[in-house]
Amino acid sequence: MTRARQSSPSYRLVAHAALGLLLAGALCACGGGPSYPNWARVCGRHCAGKPVQVELGGFHTCLRYAGGAVICWGSVRGSRDDVDPAALARFGTDSLYANDPRRATRLVPDMLDVEEMACGTAFCCAVRRERGLWCWGAAGNAVSAGTVGDGDSGDVRLPRPLPGLEDVTHILGTSNDAYLQVQTADRREFLLGPGLTQDITADLQVWPVAISPDCVVSEDGHVYCFGDNYAGERGLGYVTEFPDLDVNYGHWVPVLGIDDAVTVASNGVARCALRATGEVWCWGGQIPSPDLSAVYATPIRVEALDHITDLQAGWYFCALREDHQLLCWGRDDSARGLLHTEGHNGERWEAYAVPDATDVVSMNINGSRICAIRESGEVACNGGYPPEVTEPDSWQYGDLVPIPNLPDLPADFADEPTVVPEAPLDVDGGV
Repeated sequence: MTRARQSSPSYRLVAHAALGLLLAGALCACGGGPSYPNWARVCGRHCAGKPVQVELGGFHTCLRYAGGAVICWGSVRGSRDDVDPAALARFGTDSLYANDPRRATRLVPDMLDVEEMACGTAFCCAVRRERGLWCWGAAGNAVSAGTVGDGDSGDVRLPRPLPGLEDVTHILGTSNDAYLQVQTADRREFLLGPGLTQDITADLQVWPVAISPDCVVSEDGHVYCFGDNYAGERGLGYVTEFPDLDVNYGHWVPVLGIDDAVTVASNGVARCALRATGEVWCWGGQIPSPDLSAVYATPIRVEALDHITDLQAGWYFCALREDHQLLCWGRDDSARGLLHTEGHNGERWEAYAVPDATDVVSMNINGSRICAIRESGEVACNGGYPPEVTEPDSWQYGDLVPIPNLPDLPADFADEPTVVPEAPLDVDGGV
């Protein structure tokens, strides 16, 4: 009987390594796409130098890299006109601002093991690998939850752990400008805010898996919305002119007809849910429909949106399709926003395919600002004060403008000792 020739151990090792690198390039979506747990180690090293998450605050931007590093630029609060730049720290570092505080970016010290991150108007919080929740930013928001600030300002210039939250494993999101909701492995949920660390587990009637400022998604796929119902914002099938007379006001009542939601987004008047089918269903007022003046108290499907993988809202809505095309709609009141295209003065009520946004793997919206991460690892943004890149006159309406000179971290960055450059890494603008 003829036996197949067996390769030597060294040959097999080389072959497996080559195959691993080949498959890593093919299977590892560095910033989006499907997850392959068995390839976590290979994918981690393959993608360590690429940004996978972007978070927008009021006046700052932060990037999380696949290897766990965090890079930020911008101001912790306010514009250069209403605060003394010398009194503020560069966001996430202990260095003082110089001249224009928004024109430099650098690594946030010692933050090389971040697994999740979320930013509010003037703060950021991150879940570190087996080290719990760490936060930094200006006083008067979630960083004030059990954290001692620096000096009289109460600002937290360098990331610090929040006491009692060492077992936080997931950031649910920011429920508004100053508050953050986090969850632990043993299914406890905490609300963090100015001087507040509150265990709200007992108050929950459902276990949330996603939130927006007005709604939550339960783990069984139902959506619950709160507040007024003048335009059918709660999705209960009726509108309420006098909230005090609504028997459901203040109660957990699911939105009609949705039982498979994966996330929800809202901008006040309109609410939309991304369903497990990849469809987007919306309710309330000013939603993409044949009649913009209509109020939809019951969710309707947005026919032009299919195969959607992510849904977010600021002043307007954006959806990410599985082919990496970015689509947006709504009203943008900023001077040079993404929806300010020829013939459209900041209003687009159809699902608008953003030009040159066919390779987006991740995005984040805050107000009129949006930043997107491309498949190549490039980060491109629109909106902000002052503009994210160069001078305002160089912008074209509706553009996503690349952020130049972002550091290109090596693939094995996460395995290196903590090294923070003494000199800032220059960026020609940004907030």
